[in-house]
Amino acid sequence: MNSHVHGITPDDTETSPGFDEVWSEIAELVGDRLVVAHNTSFDMSILKCSAAKAGYTPTQVRYACSCRLAKARR
Repeated sequence: MNSHVHGITPDDTETSPGFDEVWSEIAELVGDRLVVAHNTSFDMSILKCSAAKAGYTPTQVRYACSCRLAKARR
């Protein structure tokens, strides 16, 4: 189902680094900045799940959801 939504297949990511290989770089980029994404609740749940699988406890990430913001403006 996910491949149907975004077009990314397992073959596309077969040689990509894993979460545990990129997390420290991502955490450094995010720092204490506000992360804004569309449907952020989904993204944050994936982040938490991926971190747990890799044995990490992610730092608290400040985030806003553009989907919720758009709905609130109606």
